[in-house]
Amino acid sequence: MELNLSREDAALLPLFDLSAVVSDDWTTMARNICVSVLSTSAGVSYTSGRLSPPPDRVFKMAVDVYVVGALCLMGLVGNALSFVVLRCDDDVKHATSWLLRALAVVDAFYLVTCVLIQPLRTIHHQTDWLPNTFGHVYTRLEPFIWPLASIAHTITVWTVVLVTADRYAAVRWPCNKRLRSRLRARLSVLAVVTAAFIYNLPMFFEMKTVAHKNFCTGEMEVFPVRTALRHSRIYYVVYKTLCFLVFRTAGPLVALIVLNTRLICALKMARQRLKAANRRLRQTAQGRRRQRRTTNITLTLVVVVSVFIVCELPDLGLRSAIAVLEFTSDRRQADINILRHGNTVTNALLAFNSSVNFIIYCLVGKKFRDILIDMLYCRRGGAESRRQHYIATTRL
Repeated sequence: MELNLSREDAALLPLFDLSAVVSDDWTTMARNICVSVLSTSAGVSYTSGRLSPPPDRVFKMAVDVYVVGALCLMGLVGNALSFVVLRCDDDVKHATSWLLRALAVVDAFYLVTCVLIQPLRTIHHQTDWLPNTFGHVYTRLEPFIWPLASIAHTITVWTVVLVTADRYAAVRWPCNKRLRSRLRARLSVLAVVTAAFIYNLPMFFEMKTVAHKNFCTGEMEVFPVRTALRHSRIYYVVYKTLCFLVFRTAGPLVALIVLNTRLICALKMARQRLKAANRRLRQTAQGRRRQRRTTNITLTLVVVVSVFIVCELPDLGLRSAIAVLEFTSDRRQADINILRHGNTVTNALLAFNSSVNFIIYCLVGKKFRDILIDMLYCRRGGAESRRQHYIATTRL
């Protein structure tokens, strides 16, 4: 059960059917009121003594619990495998493999928070599958779970920007090794993590828990409610809207679109140079192999960034629609329901984005695929010789 006392959420609550509540018997009337409140807050309808889930609840359960739950499980396993496989490039001097390992760790962190704010939260609020003890603990922790999820998502977004910028530097200035040193990459990730924590600090003060006596059961219950800071219109405009667009969605997405477009152009030019070199036979076999590997790494990152952009754009559109609705006096229930469904879908897309990189590496990254096959078949000698050959022939 969830109690939201904000002005926005009050407009979302459905109206009670008084014909199902009013009775000549005060005991029966009190029971009907309790059943109406409990079933409404739990997202169910009470008909002829039985609870029947509405379509909205079925949709949210299907997406948040089953789809997102499966994505999180698959993503945690995939990111762990990605980290292990990418460690085989540990002695390569460029920073790309290290940044991709950092991205795998950050994606795993975000998926853990997704489990808390989507499958477990939906199960807690929409069903009675979990014990009451878990419900009390989760309610106490919920005001802190949302900021942690926001921190994880912020780090994920800007880590992707760092990886893309590193690859663009490799294509644009291939001889500048200091620009792409591993130390510089580590400092950049540290700066991103620090900035993400600082940026999301206000979110820790947006919600709090309050105790309230349930007159139906006579027990004390704890509910998360929004604080005065979250209700502030200035706070919503400056932080939740403008800063969010600049630092979380529109700003990094614009940077990624520009960098990804340039990477695609550079990839086309590299393929043209490779074809010309093959026709003229002016390039050695070792040079051609090195250029093919460089092109393959760039192609892999182009696909990763493209999928990231596709998964993030719907969230940007949803945030913009919510900001418009926030300042609109006429709020129709149909529009609110559409945004609710849209929020469920966009959250699922964000979880999908953090869980799909392993599949992209396997489908596009030849080097990654070769190392993974060697690991699966326990061919340590073959893996070591291939790694040494890769180190000797690849310097980008």
